Amino acid sequence: MLKKLVGILVCASFLTACSSSDEQLSIGKYDNENNVVFSDVVTNEEDINQFKSIINEAESLGNQPNEIPNEEPVRVVMVNNHADSTMVMYVSIWEIDDNTVVISRGFNTNEDSYLLLNADSTKQLNEVIKIND
Repeated sequence: MLKKLVGILVCASFLTACSSSDEQLSIGKYDNENNVVFSDVVTNEEDINQFKSIINEAESLGNQPNEIPNEEPVRVVMVNNHADSTMVMYVSIWEIDDNTVVISRGFNTNEDSYLLLNADSTKQLNEVIKIND
């Protein structure tokens, strides 16, 4: 009986260690003084991985928007790994309409750094970071 209990505890702690993530997704927006204020934090590993996948897939498609946004982004999202003290991803997001957003990954300001998300990707992104709230 004791061996079964120890086995269950070992398996449970192993599964907990495997599912824990050191990454955190911080969501912010610009205030009136042109500063980014991060007010929302996502720590759910599945949501973080989905966000990174959406951004990476957009980059691989390389769809450039017709017009580059000239106002401040609707949202700014950072993925940080606290265990490594690193920023994994920095993304600026502009909402074109309810079905389309433009993103820019990193701190680049050249035209090639802007990418257009299609309606499906925009919907997935909205579900993860709640742009329309």
